[in-house]
Amino acid sequence: MPGHLRDRRNPNRPSSTFATCGYCIGIERKCVAGLYRTTFGIELRLHLGDELIESRLSRYGEAPLLLIAEQAKQNLLKDGWTRAAAERDTFIARHTLIDTKSNRNHPLDGAKLKIVRAAEHLESLKREIRTYLNSRPYEMGTYTAKNGKDYPTVNTTREPPLILSAIVGDCLCALRAPLDYIAWELAGKYFVPTRTDEDRKWVSFPLCDVPNHQNVVRKINGFANRSVPADAISEIKAVQPHNRGYESLWWLEQLVNADKHRMPHLAVGTFGTFGYIEITPVGHKEPIRMFPDFGHDLDTEGESPADPKMQMKARIPVFVAFENTVVPEDLPIHEALAQIIKTVTNIIPRFERFF
Repeated sequence: MPGHLRDRRNPNRPSSTFATCGYCIGIERKCVAGLYRTTFGIELRLHLGDELIESRLSRYGEAPLLLIAEQAKQNLLKDGWTRAAAERDTFIARHTLIDTKSNRNHPLDGAKLKIVRAAEHLESLKREIRTYLNSRPYEMGTYTAKNGKDYPTVNTTREPPLILSAIVGDCLCALRAPLDYIAWELAGKYFVPTRTDEDRKWVSFPLCDVPNHQNVVRKINGFANRSVPADAISEIKAVQPHNRGYESLWWLEQLVNADKHRMPHLAVGTFGTFGYIEITPVGHKEPIRMFPDFGHDLDTEGESPADPKMQMKARIPVFVAFENTVVPEDLPIHEALAQIIKTVTNIIPRFERFF
């Protein structure tokens, strides 16, 4: 496979790694980072020689893992490692995040590392949510619908702990910062007259879900009047929340503004029920459930609409969601944050050509 690193002990065997992080002076040990597509998502593995020193899993695409790999490389360089020629395949060439040919930091490296921190906050949040839901902070009930049938529902007996709100706030701040970093770096490079501390009072990345809103127009005109390139301003306009694919930025804007005054309000949510089947593969003693690993099992069984002979069980999804916000109430909080991470991550490369 052209472009892949090859094992020194067996040069004819391509490895699964995508880049060399560096090598230690006087020691024939190479640190390599690799992306692996697994059943549970995409996994980043960092190897020092033959030793696995780090493993991270992402179900939200490659971008957060690439940022973590680049951060690890920078840490190695600070610890005295020399830079190796990074042999990259065509995939990594399309997703270059930090310039490996220069010892100077790129102006947007800070923005990228903020996304790494946001991804770490998200992983921490998911662990805390799992702990909370595993304590069964709810009781099952029923409600009667208009058609006269009874349906299961969830009644909260213990509200989500404040630690969840605190982690959410940290994640949101880490996600808003990269956008403002972009605006500040554009000001530093292009402003005429030169950027000053007074500009901190107004320079930020504008966001609004309404086209041509006066607040966005005023800020964009301010950039234009200070000589920021028209193409950079076009990029700012292109990623506004009213444009398709960037709607989650409005969630970010509203949640960050609210977090300045109070912790985000969270609640336990559900969205109906779904059926699942259990199968016991050959060689297994226990059945395998064919459904996402969340929610609460109901003491009900029924026939599969696809095969009446197949018995199905039911589960009601139980999750933590934002309460009384612009984020849909039937969207689990970790999925909402993952959408925002993905959106902000994809914005940064759009501005790299201006530096």
